[in-house]
Formats: sequence, structure tokens, C-alpha cells
Amino acid sequence: MLSQDFKLKEGVSFSKGESLMRLDAKEFRLQLEAQKSAFLNILTSMMSDLKADYPDNYSNWLNYVQEYKSGESLAELPKTESDGEEYYVTSNQVYSTYYTIKALEERLTKFNIIAPYDGSVTIANTDKGTLVSPGQILGTIINNKSYELEAAAGIEVVTKLKVGDKITFSNNQLSGFWMGTVARISEIIDTKTQNIPVYFDIQGPNLKAGMYLEGFFVSESFENVFSIPSAMLTRDEKVLLLDNNVIRGKAVELVEIMQDSILVRGLSSNDLLITNQFNVPEEGMKLSSN
Repeated sequence: MLSQDFKLKEGVSFSKGESLMRLDAKEFRLQLEAQKSAFLNILTSMMSDLKADYPDNYSNWLNYVQEYKSGESLAELPKTESDGEEYYVTSNQVYSTYYTIKALEERLTKFNIIAPYDGSVTIANTDKGTLVSPGQILGTIINNKSYELEAAAGIEVVTKLKVGDKITFSNNQLSGFWMGTVARISEIIDTKTQNIPVYFDIQGPNLKAGMYLEGFFVSESFENVFSIPSAMLTRDEKVLLLDNNVIRGKAVELVEIMQDSILVRGLSSNDLLITNQFNVPEEGMKLSSN
């Protein structure tokens, strides 16, 4: 790893297009130039036959050879104008050698690692002078302008979500809100929690990698409804309430089933619902103040 102005250290920020690290490519570059020289030899050895057998396209191949410059990327090969010319060029391994060199040129670009986005370094495993081996992890970077958030939601919520929906998120230690957009919804249910992973694209100030956020989702609005524990609804869709010290059943309309509660319609704010469990409350049972 070569020395450069940018320091690959944890917490250091960088801009898109900036060089994050440069690796010593001298040996690889010399090997590449040797391959190009061998390729040029193949072309020059063909020129006399091309001139004799394919004179109409000879000038294009001649210009290609004459415009070759050491240290520069290979230009696109001339187009053949007949099947015989293409077979001749192929038999001399022009195409196979050309694409081998283009692959090496592409690999050479990876000796200078360019930042793909604005971000910061989270892990740095190398420093100047370090010997770098193929497959070695050099470090970890993150895009601190845009994040992806994985959230777990119940089945009843996921069935009402679709890609592109907007969800508001907050953090209990910071003020303000962030808007997240549904990017993907998993098709697999977590067997332990019975929740489904939902992935959001989210961005905004003060966001940090690893931060926990809480999302707020409003599926639809209801009027004149009450949220009660699921266990309070009887089999005949009634709830038990206290009326003049007597337990009475009151029919209600089931509106929505939530994860641990239900929404019902048909109650009033003056109704005294029985929520505690004592013996087995039954309709018609009279309660005393004792």
C-alpha cells in the first residue's frame, strides 16, 4: 500500500471520486505492457497477409498498429469485412489475446480504489507500507448520506404495505423525524417472532450506522371505535360490562384485529368493561361492593 494524502483511518470522511488507497502496481503494469508488446507482434506479423488477401480492410488494421501507444489502453479492434478475414484474424488468436489484455487493464484500475459515494471509514485494516494479498479485506466504508433500515413488522401490517410507501421514523434519544421508503419486503416469516423483515431506504441528518429507530404506520382511520384486549371478546362477539352492579353482555362490531388487541364499535365512553379475571364472570351475575 502506497502513501497518499488521504488517511485510511476509522471515522475519516471522504467524497465521491476521491482516492481511498493506492496499491503498488508497478510489477503488474510491466506484465501488462509485456502482454501488449506480444499482441503487437501478432498484428505486425499478419500485415503482409492482410494486405495481400484482404486489401479493402488493410488500411484499418495498419492505422490500428500505427496508433498503438505504450502505456495507453488498447483501442477497439477494427471490424472485419468478410468471413474469411474474420477466420484468419481468429486463427492468429487476435481476439483471445485482445480480451485477455482488456481484462488485465480492468484489473489494473483496481490498484487505485476510488470512493463510489460520499461516506466515511468504519474499519481500516491496512496502512501505508502494508503488504496486500489477493482477497484480503482492506477496510470497511459506509455511505453516511443514505442508509438501509431493516425492520420487523407483523403480518397484519405487512399485508397493507407495498414498495414505495412512506413511513415516519423516530429515535427516543433524538428530536425530529426521518422519512423512510419501503424498498423491499421479504417473503419469509421469522418462525420465532412471526414477523416479516421490511427494508427501508432512509436518509437525513444525525443518522448513524447501527442506530435503532421506531416506525409509525397508520393503515386506515376508524371513527367511534375502542381498542380492547382480544380476550375480552366472547364467542358470540359480546363484551362483558358492569351495569348497576350486574354483569351484562353487550354486542359489539369487530372492526380490526391487532397483534395483541382488537378494535370494536358499539361501546360508549361510559361503559364499564370487566377486564380483571375473578372466578368466571358470567352475564347476569350480580356483584356486591364487599
